Amino acid sequence: MTRPVIDRDAVLAVVMQGLPVSAVSALGARLGRRYAKQAWNRQARWVERLVGNLEFLNDRTLETSERRELLMAYGEQMGRVYAEIPVLPRLVRSPKFHIVNEEAIQSLSGPCLIVTPHLANWETGLAFLGRALDSLYVLYEPRETEARMALAMRARQAIMPHAHFVSTAQPQPMRQLMNALSQGASVSIMPDEPSPNGHIPAFGKEPLARGNRWMAARLAASQGAQILPLCVTRHQGAEMTLTVHPPLPREPRLTSREQAISYSEQMDALFETWVRQAPTDWYWLKDVRLY
Repeated sequence: MTRPVIDRDAVLAVVMQGLPVSAVSALGARLGRRYAKQAWNRQARWVERLVGNLEFLNDRTLETSERRELLMAYGEQMGRVYAEIPVLPRLVRSPKFHIVNEEAIQSLSGPCLIVTPHLANWETGLAFLGRALDSLYVLYEPRETEARMALAMRARQAIMPHAHFVSTAQPQPMRQLMNALSQGASVSIMPDEPSPNGHIPAFGKEPLARGNRWMAARLAASQGAQILPLCVTRHQGAEMTLTVHPPLPREPRLTSREQAISYSEQMDALFETWVRQAPTDWYWLKDVRLY
């Protein structure tokens, strides 16, 4: 008799839904540290890349103990993010989830492009958008396994039941977003995902007119949309703050390309500041090469 295949992620998600959010987050941290420790012991290639990036950001060579400690911090953070997905609806209703400058979104006029880096638990930013915006399109990239993507999409739809989710795997996703902006809807993009043409923040190493940063800047400029940056910061455990940055200035005197360049510069500067403040909270730290 063939034994049934057990989806461990799905089983673990069901178990976690019955636990307190703080316990779920702590369990994720423990699993993340174990994964990082295993990667350290087997000398995984991504560990070398992550350490090199941290040395670049610190502008010095790290001691072995520092390298291991920072790797554990990265593993802990990523473990929390994955573990918290099944309890996102409860997490964002928790008194430990704070929103700063929420009123900034009320000052927007016309279509808006929301940009967010993969810091802390970036998914929590969707909760704020779901409450504040009537019409929203969210671009996402299905990088995870089918089972994990299904869990993530259920959580996203629970906190944003009226949002339209656009996958990069669909035909012409950018055309869908452009049409949404042209019809007055808002769009959410996470432009720090690495692409063959570069990444954001670029730390001064790449031309502005390339990569996902340029794609987002051109999209907003071509549709006359404002850009609203959001940043999520983790404090301790499952306590987080979502900060709504003031909209990036839109200059009527600029051409569409000039406005795109201005947006690109401002986005990159903001994202670099945020990543430097909490480098081990940045999801892409092990996937890009800053040095």
